[in-house]
Amino acid sequence: MARDKREKGRFVDGPFIPLTLGVKNSAAWRALSLHARLVYLEVRGRLARDPRENNGSIYLSARDAADAIGVSVNSAWRAFHELKAKGFLVVARLGTLGAEGCGKATHYRLTKCGTRDAYEGTKDYLRWQPGHDFPVVKAKAPTRPRAA
Repeated sequence: MARDKREKGRFVDGPFIPLTLGVKNSAAWRALSLHARLVYLEVRGRLARDPRENNGSIYLSARDAADAIGVSVNSAWRAFHELKAKGFLVVARLGTLGAEGCGKATHYRLTKCGTRDAYEGTKDYLRWQPGHDFPVVKAKAPTRPRAA
């Protein structure tokens, strides 16, 4: 059966998510849990065709990640924490609860890919050693003003 000429050169199933051997063979990747690996692929899939275009402004909430990979929200949070501790993700901007009560997700930067400012990524996961996780930035708990 002849292939439709309009489909030639197009992604029939959508764009692919590259997982290079440099990442896959690293000690940090082997130390990741299955949930963390799936969340990494979800975050990696949100990069633009040229990763430098939106690296540093990638956002994925824990709820969306949990829905995408089929786990609980707490498991997705642990996966994000694990990816940050192993050097795959860096927080570019912490998530907040907006003034209208509408939350804003944390924005991430993938250390594998470069940004607009730097052509090459920092690739922190290559410097990870077992038992020596990177520090993880956590959001502060919201405080309420005390009533006088």
